[in-house]
Amino acid sequence: MNMQARPLDWESEFLELLAKMDSAIHRQKNEQRKLKMVRYQTLFASGGWMGLRAKEMLNLSWHEVVGKTENSFFQFKQGKKRKIYFSKNFIDYMDRNYSIIAPTNIRYLILHKEGDPLAPVSSTQFNNELKKYANKFGLGTDQVSSHTFRKTFMQKLWVELGGDERAYLTVGKMMGYADKTQVMDYLGHTDRDIKEAIIKF
Repeated sequence: MNMQARPLDWESEFLELLAKMDSAIHRQKNEQRKLKMVRYQTLFASGGWMGLRAKEMLNLSWHEVVGKTENSFFQFKQGKKRKIYFSKNFIDYMDRNYSIIAPTNIRYLILHKEGDPLAPVSSTQFNNELKKYANKFGLGTDQVSSHTFRKTFMQKLWVELGGDERAYLTVGKMMGYADKTQVMDYLGHTDRDIKEAIIKF
């Protein structure tokens, strides 16, 4: 797991990134660049609202998210499915971006290799493009990767569940981690909590 990438603040970083991309998409005159940005924005949104790993994001098809309020997704690393519920905001993003892309087949991948809608791009290519977008839209971190969105989802879920010990256990169970310590380490809470305690001395 990538321990360097940190979670994004939900409002000021994650949602702001999507909003800035919305503005850029609206202004983009080049149709090919516009559609590319829409595809990447769709996967960024999927990562933040669903907590997918890189391989899961890159193999995500329109069919799995459009017109649905929930679905079960195969986790390649753990070899089993995880059920995910979709928020209204996520559904709105998927429906809108699907109508912009207008794929000829709903089973095509959201982001795919040029000329082959059933073949995913590499995780290296995805992460390189993510870093370009993060820099372009002032995300405020150079330690950004596909794992950033998974951590963002987990952090948001942890906060919404109360931000306590029970929340660590619930997040861990949902995401397939054995205990709360793994979730704490994954989110970087251990180091953060130590720092916050020390600066109060």
